[in-house]
Amino acid sequence: MTAIRTVLSVLVISFLAIGCGKKKGAKVEWPEDPEIAEAQAELQDVKPDAGDESSLEVAGHYGAKIPPHFPEDVPLPKEIDVKSAHEIEERFSLKLGASASVREVADEFVKNLTAKGWKLRAPEISGKEAFITGDKDERIVTVVVSRSGMGCEIELDVPRPPSE
Repeated sequence: MTAIRTVLSVLVISFLAIGCGKKKGAKVEWPEDPEIAEAQAELQDVKPDAGDESSLEVAGHYGAKIPPHFPEDVPLPKEIDVKSAHEIEERFSLKLGASASVREVADEFVKNLTAKGWKLRAPEISGKEAFITGDKDERIVTVVVSRSGMGCEIELDVPRPPSE
């Protein structure tokens, strides 16, 4: 019996000793890897070649704001939160959030896109997600709405109008 107590005591003391001085959630400092630091430094110096048409041309990252020249013929719901907005080459890509249901947001997109002259291709709308595509002037708009928490997330992709 004393052997068992001794072993248990040693185990308890070992566990306490291992955990002493450590704070929960404390940040662990990892040693810097020279190869990673060198690769990161090289990436910072990379610039697209203006003469190379195959290079990706990033025109803008707008953070949580709608780009100032976002197409007017793509109406957005009134009650949205902009999570991110990007313009890559000639396309806009937005990630939005809304507190409304998937059905409400999808119905608003269908109504407003149709009113702006977009020809929709049989939107698929359910309680959990919606997929809406439409075309106008040789452009295609894509809207994906999915349930998230108490509201929904919206992903929207559309090219610039031809006149720009």
